[in-house]
Amino acid sequence: MSLGMTYAEYWDGDNQLPKYYYKAEELRKDRIDAEMWTQAMYIYEAICDATPLMRPFAKPGTKAVPFRSKPFREEIKERKKPENRAKQEMNKMLARMQVWVANTRRTFKSAKKGGNDNGTSG
Repeated sequence: MSLGMTYAEYWDGDNQLPKYYYKAEELRKDRIDAEMWTQAMYIYEAICDATPLMRPFAKPGTKAVPFRSKPFREEIKERKKPENRAKQEMNKMLARMQVWVANTRRTFKSAKKGGNDNGTSG
């Protein structure tokens, strides 16, 4: 009866009902746990962001980390979006290419300074 079943459902209903009520109760508890955990994460983050202000010898002008602009779930959804993932991959490849170009230019500059300009050896 603690699962929310009535006496009539328990005694006169389908014998599978208690199993389903139990599963529903477990899902409800899991949801409550997740909500409480998320709330604790927000509180923890807020305290950590404000910690620089609470230090006894903090320098004048010390500021707290700004409060997050979006909830956790929205940020996770944005990271999972295909266009955002593709944009992140493009930015990674662009950074790799820029490093490669810089290294190649540096190699050719050092080769021009130290070696033959016509490309032949000897």
